[in-house]
Amino acid sequence: MPVPPNYVQSLVQYAEVRGTKGRQELLDFHESLFERIKAEEGSAVVNSSINGKALGFQVTMTVEEQFGAIGEAIRELDPTDPVSGRIVATYPDFCRLQR
Repeated sequence: MPVPPNYVQSLVQYAEVRGTKGRQELLDFHESLFERIKAEEGSAVVNSSINGKALGFQVTMTVEEQFGAIGEAIRELDPTDPVSGRIVATYPDFCRLQR
């Protein structure tokens, strides 16, 4: 399953509402996902049966997809990032209009 369309924006809104603490939570979560990627932990066992003969996995988003989405949210929260900083307002430019 790919990243839901509003997931990144929801992360940004969450961090903005919670302020510094919310941004730090995203940074910590991003770090923990990176550790999971390094440890090659892409999915988790959610149920098993006796002697482990039947295992169930639930994957809603891969660790890598979630890592990328949280990275986008963190980048969007940084107004000093010249490459991917969020545009908060645009203004019309009428300088080339002629009468």
